[in-house]
Amino acid sequence: MFFRKGKKMLYPYRKFEGNISEGILLRSIRHRVKLIRFPTQWETSDENLRVVDVFYFEPIHSIKRTVIMLHGLGTRNVLYLTRFAQLMAFLGTVVFLPIIPYNFTRTPTGFESGMAFMEPAPEKLLERWQHAVLDIRNVLDVVEKKELIDNVTLMGYSLGGMLATLVSAFDERVRKLILIATGGNPHRIYWESPAGKYFRERVSKGGKICFRDKDSCYKALENIPTFSSLEGLLNSNTPPCVKFDPTKFAPFVKAEKIIFFQAAFDHVIPKESAESLWKALGKPRRKILAGGHVTALATRTLMVLRILRFLKN
Repeated sequence: MFFRKGKKMLYPYRKFEGNISEGILLRSIRHRVKLIRFPTQWETSDENLRVVDVFYFEPIHSIKRTVIMLHGLGTRNVLYLTRFAQLMAFLGTVVFLPIIPYNFTRTPTGFESGMAFMEPAPEKLLERWQHAVLDIRNVLDVVEKKELIDNVTLMGYSLGGMLATLVSAFDERVRKLILIATGGNPHRIYWESPAGKYFRERVSKGGKICFRDKDSCYKALENIPTFSSLEGLLNSNTPPCVKFDPTKFAPFVKAEKIIFFQAAFDHVIPKESAESLWKALGKPRRKILAGGHVTALATRTLMVLRILRFLKN
């Protein structure tokens, strides 16, 4: 699927049909962990971004369902989700955990893990979101090649939840959507969240943004109209940040079932951001987690049981 803005193509999709490399990292009685690698379909000159890394948690006995799990910003969030993935694989769920570009093993030269998503450079940010969406859709291609695509679920935490929303708007292969401690209106995260500290520091040093300051940004984005189609959204004469705002993509999400986990004391995702995405998705089933952005994940056993119940039903 392609959308054009003048001569520029937004969110291009090139199906991955090449070969993958696959090796075992860990083996236990109930599951094994493999590393899958394949070349990105996104054009890049950075050596660290050319290969997509995917951790593949495979149950040894019965396979009941497939989940693609998307981590949050930086490195620690990858480690948090591996614990979820191991427990789910132990209980019979195939889990693919791809490394989102610009994070962890795929951090480009000159950046800290995840910070490329916080750089005040609107056009570059839009390119990075497009890169991430393409890589995730290519992971779906790999899942399809392994004949595990039936009833696939996309599960995203924080930044991963935002990307999961976009991917589900583009790709009808995503049947169910699980969103954890995430939100929309990314400008609020840039200006209000502790995660946006890097963004604000760069702005104070002359970083490029679409508007003069926070107030003019908020005022302008409040007046963005709703769109009747993805094509209308991506071809609109709106700032780049609108074209990766999950709330704008939410009305086009193709997933049949959605569950939204919201942290009660989330200091990273502003409450207005979480609420705006939940409402834009049509107010799907929601669970409020007792904890903050990270501490809410401490109850992972209970969360996994809730998630598996949701997938089963």
